[in-house]
Amino acid sequence: MIDEYNEEKLLQDKFRRLYKHPDFGGRGGFFRTSKRKQLLGLSRKTGRDRTMADFRYKVREQVKTALIDLQLFIQTAGDKDIDMVLNRETLEPILDVLFYRSVQESPKQGAEKAKIAQLLVKYGLEYLRKSTTLVITSSQQRMVDDAIDLSKQLAVLLLPENERAELLRSGRM
Repeated sequence: MIDEYNEEKLLQDKFRRLYKHPDFGGRGGFFRTSKRKQLLGLSRKTGRDRTMADFRYKVREQVKTALIDLQLFIQTAGDKDIDMVLNRETLEPILDVLFYRSVQESPKQGAEKAKIAQLLVKYGLEYLRKSTTLVITSSQQRMVDDAIDLSKQLAVLLLPENERAELLRSGRM
């Protein structure tokens, strides 16, 4: 079993390679080098971020803003720029850590991840269907619909009982 110290060191090494810079510098990004070091446990929180709650709050708000910036980039950039930034190579590690970071998570967390997974299935299959309208058969169209329905049913199974009952009563599934 990996202790907390070794796990932190593995994380630091991983991000050193990703940033391709020994001090986690790199260009841009939405975290400054100092914030990266704080997240990786290489430096202590300072100023108003002294408490973990304050630090985590500021990080969450910064990530929310970064996601809005990502949306802005996608809506304003050309296809070539988008393809250079958002591709299988860059998204796969993000999806991996999002879905497989922890097998032992609370039911609430698992439910939210299930909803995100279902959204990815829905948008992915609908994109593929629209992109292949000239070659897809009606039988394959039904299979896509069935796969989307199956993803909804599987996601509902991971919801907490009260949320699942509410969703089934409302008929929004």
